Amino acid sequence: MFSASGAKTTQVMEGVYVIQGLGISNCIVIEGKEGIIVADTGDNVEEGIERLQAIREITNKPISAIIYSHWHYSNGTTPFVPKGSNIPIIGHQKLDSNKTTALCLLGPTVLRRAA
Repeated sequence: MFSASGAKTTQVMEGVYVIQGLGISNCIVIEGKEGIIVADTGDNVEEGIERLQAIREITNKPISAIIYSHWHYSNGTTPFVPKGSNIPIIGHQKLDSNKTTALCLLGPTVLRRAA
C-alpha cells in the first residue's frame, strides 16, 4: 500500500501506466497524443502531489481528464487542476453523497472497521 522507497511505476502497455506505493489505491495514467487521463488522484492533497510528481517522471503532457473510481481516491485532485482550468472530472453521480454518508453518518463505524 505505502512503499518506503516511494512510487513504483509500471508500464502496462504503450501509453498506459500504473503508479503504486503512494496510498491505498493505484493511480492509472493513460497517455494520449496531446494529453493524459489520470484515474484516482489520491486520498488527500499530499498524495495528489506525490502522484503528480510521479506522473511528471513519465510525461509533461497536460492533464486532459480525471476519473474517480471511488470516493476515497478523489481528495488528491487539487494539485492536478490549476486555477482557472476546465479539466473534466468523471465520477459516479452519487460520489459526493456517498462520501458524505461514509464520513459523516457512518464515520465512527468506518473508522473502527478500518482500524
